[in-house]
Amino acid sequence: MEEITVGISSIGSGIGQSVVNALKLSSFVVHTVGFGNAPFEYGALDCDHHCRVPAIKDPNYIDRLIERCLEEGVDLLIPGLDDDLLVLSEGEGRFLEAGINLLTASREVITLCRDKYHLSRHLQERTDVFVRGFLAGEFREALEQGKYDFPCVAKPRGGSGSLGVHLVKDENDLVDLAEDAFLQPLISPAPGDAYAEQFQEEVRKGSVPQVSELSVQVITGKDGTILGKLATLNKLKQGVPVEIFPVDRQEIWTAVDQVMDPLLAMDFRGPVNIQGRITEEGVRFFEVNPRFTGLTGLRAQLGFNGVEACLKSWFDLLDPGSALRTDPQKFGLRQVANRVVALEHHQEGRKYHQALNPEKRDPRRVLLITGTTGYLGQNLIPALDLDHYRVWVLSTHPERAAELHGGRVEKIFGECVFRQGSLPWGRVDLLLHAGFARPYRPHGEIARSLEFTRKLFHYAGSHMVPALINISSQSVYGQGSQPPWMEISPLSPRTPYATAKYAAELMVQDERQRQPHLNWTSLRLAGLIGGGPGLVPVDLVTRFVEKALRGEPLEILGEHRFERLDIRDAVQALVRFMGTPAQQWEPVYNLGRGENFSIHRLAKVVIDQVTPTTGGEPSRIITKFRDPPLAFGMDSSKFYQVTGWKPECSLADTICSLASFLEREGTVPQDERDSDEFSCLGSSANTQADL
Repeated sequence: MEEITVGISSIGSGIGQSVVNALKLSSFVVHTVGFGNAPFEYGALDCDHHCRVPAIKDPNYIDRLIERCLEEGVDLLIPGLDDDLLVLSEGEGRFLEAGINLLTASREVITLCRDKYHLSRHLQERTDVFVRGFLAGEFREALEQGKYDFPCVAKPRGGSGSLGVHLVKDENDLVDLAEDAFLQPLISPAPGDAYAEQFQEEVRKGSVPQVSELSVQVITGKDGTILGKLATLNKLKQGVPVEIFPVDRQEIWTAVDQVMDPLLAMDFRGPVNIQGRITEEGVRFFEVNPRFTGLTGLRAQLGFNGVEACLKSWFDLLDPGSALRTDPQKFGLRQVANRVVALEHHQEGRKYHQALNPEKRDPRRVLLITGTTGYLGQNLIPALDLDHYRVWVLSTHPERAAELHGGRVEKIFGECVFRQGSLPWGRVDLLLHAGFARPYRPHGEIARSLEFTRKLFHYAGSHMVPALINISSQSVYGQGSQPPWMEISPLSPRTPYATAKYAAELMVQDERQRQPHLNWTSLRLAGLIGGGPGLVPVDLVTRFVEKALRGEPLEILGEHRFERLDIRDAVQALVRFMGTPAQQWEPVYNLGRGENFSIHRLAKVVIDQVTPTTGGEPSRIITKFRDPPLAFGMDSSKFYQVTGWKPECSLADTICSLASFLEREGTVPQDERDSDEFSCLGSSANTQADL
């Protein structure tokens, strides 16, 4: 199914946030756009994109909202606030003309429900399960006639949630009420209710009890068909449900039907929330809101995803009711959530922070790197601009890291610090994860590297490290498709190493989806070659150069094509990428030379560039077509475009750097190698290291 773009208005509200949470649990692909008028809206950072629009009461609100919806390609707009419901429903025709669906009931229904007095009169005429409501003058008359008594609840006639709700205990509390204030008798839970005593205690203290509140979410499709119902008994704190227990009783559903029937007769569609209590006389309701609620996300976690069900109905997808199957063995708890946002990724936040802190601060970003004792890490550290970064290192060999990098790094953390959770994550601006077992290492080491990666990403995500670069590998493509591979090409990892690298990529993508304000990405690197510290001479190219230095023949066992990236280019590419705006990073990039070459061309370039150190004759090529041909290579144009960078080192440059390095460091004699495990010249090793 194609991606659906869903807009959520008033994204800073609890309802808007809850809708986004439900969309994250959807079974199909959704691109979310949050609309709001404030700079620091919590829910906006959970959306894929955030758009500023005027305030709801602004006369240009609808015009601007439609413009932004069209710019973002919004297919469906969901209101995130009560005040938005009526405004959007009044402009429904204009939205539909622009090709934008609205997930709202009809204007007639919303107008009725937004007026608590008219709603109570309308439903009271049709069912006795809805509590009668009065204006202040009417309630005084009912008191004089002995039909009703104190206590009662006063609330704004067009109010939302618990705002302005208070207990009216006696005549004295009536004095200051406006004549059009809305009142309803206080309904108490049945005596056997678990919170009955607490309810009465809160009444004695003069507060509106916030326990044993029945909340029923009913989801109807675009044609008014009821798709599902979920009832929960809730305990609230300052108007917010914090304990949510599903309840399934026939008396509830019978009462719900009596409330829904009059609404369905008025062209009702979408979600509705009905609130009440289970009293000694039966179920009684006192509030109806035709919208999603702050519990929508939690309901989705229980299995009742009303947002997904509505999307399926609005877009004619199969079985919308499948999103509304609740697990009866679960209940919900809620509490305050937290979020940390990097100033560099939030323009308004940066301006406000600078106004609060005018003193000059260290502008350098804290860069935490793993894998600094490896091939890539040893070559990267010297290339970093210390005017831009404060470099921290996390290493399983801290003494070795200190020996290699001396004064170029500010802090070095050992594995014990990491595992004890005492690394100061809150100060990290960018994490570069390059520490992973090489492809030729034993499978147990690769497994331990993946476990380390999981813990690393857990800590980084929990502390909301704003930017992360995960070094992955071209080996994730396997041989599932023909090169050059693009980032959207099918993946078919063939080795434990490649599978582990793909698993790490999935961890990155999961965290991006869970916290869209985090800018995390994976770079799929081609095989790295070239003379430089940390080189382990097990790669095919390095082996050819070693043989040529000794004047030995270069034996070719297949018509393979492959790609390699010079270590110098890889370092410069990473430095350039780290300097790009992280907000623009996509989930994954290919990073390679941008071309592949045949094994014959490699052998020829090696022979042309390398002079035997033994003084003997140059190497010659021996061709034995024994192995099935393999082809490797990536399309790295997306990376080139975002960075404005391209590789500079030719294959001949790389061969020369390898030869010079190996001449200085010395080559490893063939008989000192485990050729069966580490050889890259035959089919088994091609599989082992993915060329």
